[in-house]
Amino acid sequence: MPRIAIIGLGHIGRTHVAALAQTEGLELVAGCDHDAALASVLPEAVSFYDSHTELLAAGGFETVVVATPNRTHNSIACDVLAAGYHVIVEKPAASTLEELDALERLAAKQGRHVYYAFHAASAFEVDALVAHLAEQGEHYGPLTAFHSRFYDPYIDDQGRLVSHARSLDECWSDSGVNALSVLDRLLPVDRLRPAFRRQSGRPEVPPGVLSASVGFHFPVAGSDSAGFGLIDTAWDQGLNYKATTLCFGKSGWSLQADHSAQTVTAWAPQGETVELARFDGDRLLNHYLGLFADYRERVRCGAAMNGTAARRVHERLFSGQSRI
Repeated sequence: MPRIAIIGLGHIGRTHVAALAQTEGLELVAGCDHDAALASVLPEAVSFYDSHTELLAAGGFETVVVATPNRTHNSIACDVLAAGYHVIVEKPAASTLEELDALERLAAKQGRHVYYAFHAASAFEVDALVAHLAEQGEHYGPLTAFHSRFYDPYIDDQGRLVSHARSLDECWSDSGVNALSVLDRLLPVDRLRPAFRRQSGRPEVPPGVLSASVGFHFPVAGSDSAGFGLIDTAWDQGLNYKATTLCFGKSGWSLQADHSAQTVTAWAPQGETVELARFDGDRLLNHYLGLFADYRERVRCGAAMNGTAARRVHERLFSGQSRI
């Protein structure tokens, strides 16, 4: 049974802890946070450290989860690999492709693996949509358009950024990577070519950019730009809503994975609606239950990790960060 340690016990780290407690075949044995009060997040038998260097020196585990503020993901993941452990790193795993490639090179040098925690792509409704398309995709014909909406209510009533969002940098880097990781399970996102970016925000509210939309072209039926997709991310709309909608222009069908309601719905050309799947339970916890189940099975079978997909996702993430 792989033994797991976790660095970072804040908003997302707590969900990792809860999911690990419900995942057979993985054992959480140690945790770390600079805030000693967060030791209470861990089960009683799990060791606590207040620095990741102390945790790495203590050992007693094979894999380390990095669930720290976004800008520290890459450097701490490198520390984990350098200390001789496998790493599960939260997204985004780097701020440049050079950082991402350096992480993979270090893993190869150390003979260790990197697993990228694309939790949104591990959602139950995404699994259901992927399975449905594998069985019924020919019925719908080619994908011609998509719309991804990832909205989080991260501005409070006083117009300030909520506390747990202050470590997330900005909406595109944090939410855009979620949208892209979901899309990559439906069409390889290296087929996407950025077409435009628009953004808005308020300079008095760090990080300034509170909403960002990026449009993409992709090839359909031999035409390089026949397909169009839009990813909308926003922290300032007062909404907690996430969905991925696929449109099949030739047949007139649409499919939607509603990540908030955890449903998959089909819309027929004549307007009728069919619910294809629905899941219960805490949405975010379900993401990490799926994620850790996937990691466990890759380790058990000796399968490759998700580094190839991670490079595609990060490459498109960075291409959408600048104005086009």
